[in-house]
Amino acid sequence: MKNDNPYAETKILHDDKTEIFHYHCFACGQTNQDGLQLQFESKGDQVTCHTTINEQHQGYSGLVHGGIIATLMDAAMVRCLHNRFNQSPLTCRLDIRYLKSIPTNMEITIAAFPKRRRGFMCWAEGVVLCNGHVYAKGRGTFKLQENANISSSGMKNNNKKENQWIQKI
Repeated sequence: MKNDNPYAETKILHDDKTEIFHYHCFACGQTNQDGLQLQFESKGDQVTCHTTINEQHQGYSGLVHGGIIATLMDAAMVRCLHNRFNQSPLTCRLDIRYLKSIPTNMEITIAAFPKRRRGFMCWAEGVVLCNGHVYAKGRGTFKLQENANISSSGMKNNNKKENQWIQKI
């Protein structure tokens, strides 16, 4: 049966034959013209990416928006976990520490590495560097999916108080 979904995951290879596992992604999708088009390099379990964020993604004048910084960290952690476990990680939780404001139009380096795994759950850590100094650091919790065509996380919220609060919104 033919899949007519233009966002369905298919395997595409970079020129260096590394697999792109979601090419429409805002962070690393090479076919997403509105995205960041990050290109990660792998060294063992660690991934790194060198990029420059321009004014299009600024918050306050001349500073990279905090949401973009979180996106950079999330993308790096997802990539290192995908490389390590050959499964598609879904972000469950991100904890980002913003140590210094990151100026736009400066080259930055994003690096991430896996920390541990228990069943389908895994954890990673990452940093954003500018001029060799740590500007942000973070950790994430992820749920691994065996199928790259992800339609939902399959996660349930069993917190009754939270469910009641959400229902009032």
